[in-house]
Amino acid sequence: MSTAKPRAWPPRTTRARATRPRPPTKPTAQIPDAVTSHYTRLLDDSGIMPLIDAELGPRPGPAGVPIRAVLVALMVSIHHSGKATLAEAWRLAAFALSATAREHLGLGADRPSADDPHACLADNRRFYRAFDRLTSLLDVVRHDRRTRLPQHQADLLATAWQDTDPDHTRKRELLQDIITALVLTPVRWAKGRGYLRHFRGDVGIDTTATPVFARPPHVRRSTGELIASTEITAGWHHSAGNGPPSTATAPPSPSPPAPAPCSVPSRNWHSAWSSTPRTNASAPTPSPLCAHWPSSACPLMPARLAQATTGLDDTAIRTPSDELTALIAAREPYLLRLKQSANTGGSIRFQCPAAGTSPSVTCPRFDRLHQRGPIRATAVDLTDARQRAAHVAAKPRVLPPAPDHKTRDLPKICHQQTITLHPGDLGHLDKFRQDLAYLSPSWRGTYSTVRAMTEGLNGRLKGHDLDLSDPKNRLAHGRVAQTILAALLVAVANDHFLDQWRHTHQPPDEPDASAETFEIPAEHLDRSPLTGRSRPPPVP
Repeated sequence: MSTAKPRAWPPRTTRARATRPRPPTKPTAQIPDAVTSHYTRLLDDSGIMPLIDAELGPRPGPAGVPIRAVLVALMVSIHHSGKATLAEAWRLAAFALSATAREHLGLGADRPSADDPHACLADNRRFYRAFDRLTSLLDVVRHDRRTRLPQHQADLLATAWQDTDPDHTRKRELLQDIITALVLTPVRWAKGRGYLRHFRGDVGIDTTATPVFARPPHVRRSTGELIASTEITAGWHHSAGNGPPSTATAPPSPSPPAPAPCSVPSRNWHSAWSSTPRTNASAPTPSPLCAHWPSSACPLMPARLAQATTGLDDTAIRTPSDELTALIAAREPYLLRLKQSANTGGSIRFQCPAAGTSPSVTCPRFDRLHQRGPIRATAVDLTDARQRAAHVAAKPRVLPPAPDHKTRDLPKICHQQTITLHPGDLGHLDKFRQDLAYLSPSWRGTYSTVRAMTEGLNGRLKGHDLDLSDPKNRLAHGRVAQTILAALLVAVANDHFLDQWRHTHQPPDEPDASAETFEIPAEHLDRSPLTGRSRPPPVP
């Protein structure tokens, strides 16, 4: 027979009080229902909850705190305090939301008593477990995010984010779809309201480092074992390869970063601009100015020209030498020429530079495959610069290998004079698409303006009110958690930026839209765009 004493109930109050969370010690400002309603609709209209619910599926046991409520509370926390921390989000959800807002989010109208530490702790842990369900659901390989791991185990986990396993790929794509939808929803709203109807600018993409609480691997003194950082997929940020590493950063996402929130292409923006919050790692991807298609070139362009920018550091790119400038200019004749602009489906047609009545290069392969005879000699006025430039002897000559390949092994642009590129044909290279040739004079003229705008918005993301660069504002560990929190921060920032932009650019005599009562549907999603200036009024 056991002699152990039964566990006392209630548990010791001293331990409960010493355990997080701590309820507010002074009255908390109440969050207006209009703010809660606004971000609830933003989340619902993004369409991510059906994706999460489908992945979650039916589970036994109590339902717990809804994931939807946690994400809304995080956005309200970002709006209210600039912090995407679970502790702050729970505090606001528990003590700053109205009973109507709590009831709508599935938290219950009754809030925990600040005088009961056990009730507060239980409510807080349910809130945390809901976020853990989300991160565990989307994690490519589950592990303890709060424990430093041996280096060999950390390497295996980090590899899972880059391998080709079908299940890993599916989860990475699902996470990408979720954060893309979050970031783009405020922009889609603004476009639906007509805020950007007069915008005819360019789109710039740039990477920005996002620090996390991470340290480099070190040897544990007690065992001599190499222990990896908690953020096993974080790296060290290098500024375009120049100088020493500056800080540990969160892992990169598979797609480009969020461009300037107000920089939306004038057409086909929803398919041409799949942007997500991206963070730099130890080997940052080049980030050229992007628009609709890449500057495609002849496959027989000389290697010296094709690789002119390979391996160059940031200084060489920002201040190109005369030699690099000459190599960039020498690429121009080899670029495929626009034959037909993009149609309603986004398809665009290019022509071989050796084809047409005014080719920019001469190509023996083209002459052989298309049975073009020798060009007849013509008299040239050597004092006329246009006649000299148009003569075949003044144009670069493509040098095919000897012997040349068979027709069926050649690129499509070689055995037919034009090619059509459809959206999605470039696969993962689609993120490098651009209308202007990289580092060309026209590219530089456009890039300088877009770069200034992008860096300015990166600075606003790392500003005083909302600071994406402070890891204290994103305390949750793990790649999934950091990716989601960064996406929520950027989504709220986009919402703020676009709202401020609208107030600045709206004509003073333009009337406001009528503030009709707006209810967030409980059974289905309302995807109709908002109209007019006003945000949704409070939930009745």
